[in-house]
Amino acid sequence: ARGDVEKAAAATEDPAMEDDEVEADPAAAGALALIRVEGADLLEAEREFVKGLVQSTLAQKLMRLVPKIAAAQGGPESFPVLAGSHLHPKNPALEFVKSVCAVLELDSAVRQDVVVVKRALLRLIGVREFAPEAAFVNPSLSLSLRDLICTYCNYCTDVDLCRDLELASGSAQSDEEGHEARWRCPECAHPYNMAAVEQSLVRRVHNLALGFSQQDLECGKCGQIRADQMMESCPCSGPWTFTVTVAHQRRLLQPFENVARYYRLELLGEAVETAATVLLQG
Repeated sequence: ARGDVEKAAAATEDPAMEDDEVEADPAAAGALALIRVEGADLLEAEREFVKGLVQSTLAQKLMRLVPKIAAAQGGPESFPVLAGSHLHPKNPALEFVKSVCAVLELDSAVRQDVVVVKRALLRLIGVREFAPEAAFVNPSLSLSLRDLICTYCNYCTDVDLCRDLELASGSAQSDEEGHEARWRCPECAHPYNMAAVEQSLVRRVHNLALGFSQQDLECGKCGQIRADQMMESCPCSGPWTFTVTVAHQRRLLQPFENVARYYRLELLGEAVETAATVLLQG
């Protein structure tokens, strides 16, 4: 019997295993069916447990906690300003409700239950469910620096300059050689080549500015791309417009501006200012 169960377990772990091989052994086929039934029951039991956890335990705790946060009467000063910060939140209780519910909604099995809990929590703090301020927006921008290589041990890693907690919370104090403690390799603690890091970011900003200044123009009426640079207007009499809007370009530059200000990268800050000038000229 043990061999039948082992064979059935191997069949569940290896999809490429021939069905004929299992069906040829009635005992193994029966054990496989039993494992599948037990697995389905276990999954259903897990869903019911999570739904009960959200509907009772979590809901009750949140109903007690949210009024306490609202009673503290915190304001904009309650929120830290980090490299990725781009919003201007004012209500700590509201932001807490939105963040917790956004995380819970990741589980599709309890999404409807979370909607009910969120509606009740928003009612406690006087916010309508479908109000613009009740919609969750990621409070952090993202600026990934890929393949950051340590020149000492060749350790390679990807770093999000806006969201990396160790980098954002690390010490900004410099040693005798001027290296900040947070800009060190996590493997060997050797300082990164900050000149190379900053230059790579500056090149990306220059590429954004170059791409914006050399972009094609399209007709705002029919969407046709301008083929002749001497054409003042489209044959349909529509005006020429940017394919990449100024507002979109500003959103692309904002993470670089935040990183330059937060980590005090002067060259990067100047590059962002130059790119902003190109936008004004556009």
